[in-house]
Amino acid sequence: MHPVRRFSSALDAQLAAAELKANGIEATVAGSPLQMLGPYTGSATGTPHVVSIGNKADVERARQMIDAMQHREPDLGWESQAEPDLACLDPNLRIACPQCRYDLLGLGDEGTCPECGEAFDLLSLVVSQHGPEALADCYDPADEPTEGA
Repeated sequence: MHPVRRFSSALDAQLAAAELKANGIEATVAGSPLQMLGPYTGSATGTPHVVSIGNKADVERARQMIDAMQHREPDLGWESQAEPDLACLDPNLRIACPQCRYDLLGLGDEGTCPECGEAFDLLSLVVSQHGPEALADCYDPADEPTEGA
């Protein structure tokens, strides 16, 4: 096996090995399962966790992949679930333009008031004028976390 990178964290080493495997490079992390648990077993060995690969020709490419992985923003996958569907707002809700009080509901998520030309962000106005509870119907119930999850 050919060492690629040392990590002080077992989790970081496992994530790096998984990244390499996902990109077609077979990788392993040196250390026993007890070493991998470190402080959780009461024996913090301080031993670095070494990610190694089988093919020496892939070492540089593997290092580049790990570097890229460490500088990449994490993809949490929740961003799309965090956006409310403002089309589901109560049609009787009045969202007033802060400048002239014109009702902006139904004019899009953002834009300019047709009465006074003031720029608006409907989401911000809903929250500031009616509180976040006004958005309760704007989220897909399938995206809600279940009890105990």
